[in-house]
Amino acid sequence: MLGMKRFATAAAVMLVLGGLPRTATVTQGTQEPQQAAVTAGPQRIDMVVLGLSCPFCAYGLEKKLKKVEGLTDISIDFKTGKVRMAVRDGSKVSDERLKKLVKDAGFEVEEISRSPLPESGATEEGNA
Repeated sequence: MLGMKRFATAAAVMLVLGGLPRTATVTQGTQEPQQAAVTAGPQRIDMVVLGLSCPFCAYGLEKKLKKVEGLTDISIDFKTGKVRMAVRDGSKVSDERLKKLVKDAGFEVEEISRSPLPESGATEEGNA
């Protein structure tokens, strides 16, 4: 846990100094991550979800995620628990909302990360 606190402190310093994108999630202590304001441009969201054990599990989670306005290109690998999605430009999809949807589907989010997508909205080759 000490390593996580050091990472959070370093991330907070980098955010203040402009070293991280404005959509970075910063965790302080044991508080829930605070999602920064949505910036212009499409994003890719990668999650690691615990508890996915079969294709039917992945299908159930995918159905819940498809109901979220702004999420596109959802792909789920139940063997690794990796979920990859794209968020359209201007959509406000918070990490907290994604965690709640995953929990409501019967699973747990281990990790969420965001990164910018090219303006065309195309995802990188080799999607999971």
